[in-house]
Amino acid sequence: LPTILSLVESSMQEVGVRGNQYAVVGYGGPGELLEPITYTAASSVFTDHDTVLQALGRLSTTGSGGDIYEAITFAARLTTRAAVAKVVVAITCDRITDRSFYGDAIVMLKEGIIRLHYLNPAQLMLKNKKNVRTIYGFDKNSVYTAKSMKNRAGDSTLRSQLKVPKDYLSTLATESGGSVFSQAVLSRSFR
Repeated sequence: LPTILSLVESSMQEVGVRGNQYAVVGYGGPGELLEPITYTAASSVFTDHDTVLQALGRLSTTGSGGDIYEAITFAARLTTRAAVAKVVVAITCDRITDRSFYGDAIVMLKEGIIRLHYLNPAQLMLKNKKNVRTIYGFDKNSVYTAKSMKNRAGDSTLRSQLKVPKDYLSTLATESGGSVFSQAVLSRSFR
């Protein structure tokens, strides 16, 4: 996670977006950590890139599930600076196949003008297994491979060939204007 956050921060700075603030919301942990909770750093919910790494370091992958929709709703309700774009990055340990939250979630994201990105635990691949490429991620119109990541433009010709994961968070992310990336590929690629 720290490496991915550093990539996000450097990408934002390259296009002139500075002063970014980050917050960490965890959920699904043991005991009282089952419910969504903010992880503070330097006694603040929102902090800069360097400081938020302290909060990320306290996250754990052990837990009993939790409700991703509650966590997204909790994150969406955090008070942000005026006129600042809201972006939520959801990370799960398991595939999410529960569709009961989808309708409410898409309305909340679109009304709140929130872009959801999802780090999916599934391996992403193309329908044609003969065309072996490492798929980093995708959005509504494009697929991101090693080649397309160099120029930050996805490959729209591969989008129709993508075997789209059958989970509702991936759909929610792309419909909100966000993207889906493979946890496995990202963790392997940026070690």
